[in-house]
Amino acid sequence: MSYELPEIYIVISQTGTLFSRALKVATRHPYNHVSISLDRELNAMYSFARRNIYCPWIAGFIEENPDEGMFKIKTQTRCQVYKLPLTPKQYEQLLLALDPFLKNPEQYRYNFLGLPFIWMGIPLNRRYHFVCSEFVAHLLMQVNIIRESHSGRMMRPYDFSMIEDVELIYEGYLREYTNDQEEYVVF
Repeated sequence: MSYELPEIYIVISQTGTLFSRALKVATRHPYNHVSISLDRELNAMYSFARRNIYCPWIAGFIEENPDEGMFKIKTQTRCQVYKLPLTPKQYEQLLLALDPFLKNPEQYRYNFLGLPFIWMGIPLNRRYHFVCSEFVAHLLMQVNIIRESHSGRMMRPYDFSMIEDVELIYEGYLREYTNDQEEYVVF
C-alpha cells in the first residue's frame, strides 16, 4: 500500500503592476509576489497583497485565485509553481498556523513600513503586519521547513525556490496553469 505525503504549493509571480515592477527593479528578481496553496489546482492561494484591485494601499491578508481579482485583470502574470511535500504532522501544523488568518482576515495588514527594511536586510517585526514573503515564511517556520530566525522574516519571494525538497512543477503564465495535465511543462 502506497501512501502519499501531503503537499503544498508555493507560487511566485510577477503581475506587472506598477508596484510589482518597482519591486522588480529594487530586488533584481523576476518574481516579486509569493502565495501558498494547499491544493494542486491553486483554487485558493493565500498571501498578503492588495484587497482592492484598484488601490494598492488597501492591503492585507487575502485569498487569491488564478481566475479572480488582480490575476483576472493581469492576464499576462508570469509565475513559477513549486511543490513541497510535508509530513502529515507538518500539514496539520500548517493548517493550525493558517487558521487565525482565515478566521480574522481583517486583523492583518500589509507591512508597507517593513518593505524597505527587508530590502536593506534589517528585520522589522510588526504584530499583525506582513508582506507576502513574511507571511509564507511565517507559515513555513511553524512547520520547521524554515528555521525560526531573522532570516525567515527576511526572505524574498524568489528565495522560496531554494528551499530544500521544493520542486519546480510549472513555469509560465498563471492563466495557463492547469492541473488536468498528466505531466507538467517546465520551460
